[in-house]
Parts: sequence; C-alpha cells; structure tokens
Amino acid sequence: NPGNFTADLAVTFVEAVTGDVGPGAITARYRDSATGSISASTVEGTVTSMEHTITTVGTVIFTFTGGSFDLTNNDASTQSVVITVKLQRDGSDIEGATGTIALNLPAGNTQSIPMSIATDDAPSAGSHTYRVRWTMAGSASSKTVSLAARCMSLVDLAR
Repeated sequence: NPGNFTADLAVTFVEAVTGDVGPGAITARYRDSATGSISASTVEGTVTSMEHTITTVGTVIFTFTGGSFDLTNNDASTQSVVITVKLQRDGSDIEGATGTIALNLPAGNTQSIPMSIATDDAPSAGSHTYRVRWTMAGSASSKTVSLAARCMSLVDLAR
C-alpha cells in the first residue's frame, strides 16, 4: 500500500522584472532523460552531467535545476529515506539553494517525486563552476534513487 500523499505550495513574488533576454544570456543549459543513481552507501555525489563552468561579467546569475526523483526500496520492510539536493558554486553551497525529500517508503515500492531549485547568485566576474550535489540517508541498505528528466539552466541576467 503506497499511501496517499498531498502537498501545498505557496509562492511569494518579491520582485518582478520584465524585458528581453539578450543574446548569449543563457550560458549553460542541460537537459537529459537518462538517469544517474546513488545507493545508501553513497555519502555525497555530483549528479551526473550537472556540473558546468561559465564565465560571468560579475552580475546576477539565475540558476534553475530540477528533475524527477525515483526512490526505490528493495528491502523487505518500510524504510525511511531522506534525499538532500544542493546547488554549489565553486565547491561551496549557495545559500537557500537546497532541497530535501523525506518519506517512509514501503517495501518493494518506488515513488517518483519531482523537485526543483531556483535561485539567483551574484558571483564575481570570471569563470565559475556550478554543480548539483546530492546525498541519500535512511534506514534501508538496499534502496536506490535515480534522477530522471534532469535539467540545469544558468542565465546571466546582465546580457
């Protein structure tokens, strides 16, 4: 019995900016329907193909990353699972760019859960490497997580 899940979403707009996005503004875009996976023994890893180096002019970079997480419990009983996803620039976490999925996953069950992280960042001018990192924790030793339909966009708002 997989159970019923409900979610509430609240969106607050802090600032609205309109205008055209100039040529070269989208400096990195990645979309892939393949999956990467981690097991319970993985401490932390970079999501496959979700690491990009861009050159900025020292203004705001809008970042978006997301995908559909498929969590599978191969254990004989219900297990707790916690997935943490974070966006980093140059090896350091970007404040406010972390997401967490926590649930009790029934035995032999797979749940698909979408997640996205969007934020702005203000790096200095120069080259910077953005990457998506993930970790999995929980009580089962035989569980896996895959990230399907993953994407990453970095938009230089000065262009």
